[in-house]
Amino acid sequence: MSLVSSPGLTGGPMMTKNLPFHMQITQAIVLAAGLGTRLRPLTNHTAKPALTVGGIPILYYNLALLQQYGVKNIVINLHHRPESIRKILSAGGGPASGWRRLRMTSINISFSQEKTLLGTGGGIVKAARLFKTEPFLVLNGDILTNINLAKLIETHFKKQALATLAIVGPDQAKVANYIHYNARGQVLGIGPRDCFADARNDIGLSLRASAKQSRHGIFSGVSIIDPKLLTYFGKKKIGCLIRDLILPAIQDQQKISTYHHKGFWCDLGDLATLKKVNAALGKFNVGQAFQLNDH
Repeated sequence: MSLVSSPGLTGGPMMTKNLPFHMQITQAIVLAAGLGTRLRPLTNHTAKPALTVGGIPILYYNLALLQQYGVKNIVINLHHRPESIRKILSAGGGPASGWRRLRMTSINISFSQEKTLLGTGGGIVKAARLFKTEPFLVLNGDILTNINLAKLIETHFKKQALATLAIVGPDQAKVANYIHYNARGQVLGIGPRDCFADARNDIGLSLRASAKQSRHGIFSGVSIIDPKLLTYFGKKKIGCLIRDLILPAIQDQQKISTYHHKGFWCDLGDLATLKKVNAALGKFNVGQAFQLNDH
């Protein structure tokens, strides 16, 4: 789906208020600590999520998405150029005429500062200490998507999963490893596209009878995590969400589920993609498309 034809970047038709109370998720982590090496020189003095697309910081899109689905408590992890993130969130600071214009008074934002870059796994474990012991959303800070978070949340609770990974089609981007899952949406393992075809692969896959009929997709950078998953991190300080949390849980026969997002999704992690998306956004009024409801 092209960006311009996408039915809005911040929200969807099904809000979480339509879900039962036990399916509500009101807390989220936005991962914003990365170095952004593929976006240099733009990230020499600016964190990736503080870069703009269509004149609006990437971070604003993701915060607006969370806010529109009823998320009230958001933790943003910081490491590289943290002052650039703090600036755009301060009253009157940054592009788009300041943070107040986005009307997000209903959310609380906290920061998890990392003196040493902890990786996605370490960053999540540290930031989650600021939450209640309930499931929470995680979003990569350098993506744009119109994912329906209510449907993702509903899938997570119905599947009674320890974690749910939102995936997109296998041709959406070039990646080294794919999420492999069965017909029920349960994750079998993570590895190259044809990893199940080669029995010599040793990538921590759980060997199940349905492996030969597995499907595969790309992790979108959006997930739901039950705090129990964090116990798999052990005493490590630095680590990866997939390698040090998801894979150990799979090997322990825990249920890790998937939600297939078929709408708009874009990883803004490199200069070519950022330029392309900026050009697309320039074709219509981003400010108007970005307006949020007052209620």
